Amino acid sequence: MEIKKLTIKECEYSFIYDENQNMWRALENSNLIDGQTIDMEIDLANFNDSFDWQDVEKFIESLKNNNLLYLKRIEDAKAVLKTLFKVINKNGYDKEFFDYLDFNLSGIDFKGYCSNVNLKDKFEYDYFFFPQYSKDPYRDIGSFVWRSNFRDALLLGVSCDRI
Repeated sequence: MEIKKLTIKECEYSFIYDENQNMWRALENSNLIDGQTIDMEIDLANFNDSFDWQDVEKFIESLKNNNLLYLKRIEDAKAVLKTLFKVINKNGYDKEFFDYLDFNLSGIDFKGYCSNVNLKDKFEYDYFFFPQYSKDPYRDIGSFVWRSNFRDALLLGVSCDRI
């Protein structure tokens, strides 16, 4: 098992390489975004031959330095995801259900810098979420991953792995 440790602003991040998925993962990390315990994934398929740990360090520094901005983006993503969920499932649930629907942040999929020549200094990443009925957190409403795609602070879109 290959492990890469990064120390950024006195916090240590341990990434474990999963060769079956060709991905680095830092699991259950509470030092990325305040108040959140999340995973960070780095799918090497997104990088071709250009993967650099310094880019990961810069992204984590950006998360730490701009925490309020990233927290706001999480709330923005949740609102859009909730709207998409309502549209897809409008005949399956009632209004009360939607009032208690929430999306729990599970992780970040870091994709590196944007490949557009004019935006090469912008990070691209996904937040990934799981839906939850907050009135009854153990109610099964599916375990599909819902994603929000970002370029720096710009929300580019949302998707669900089942759609």
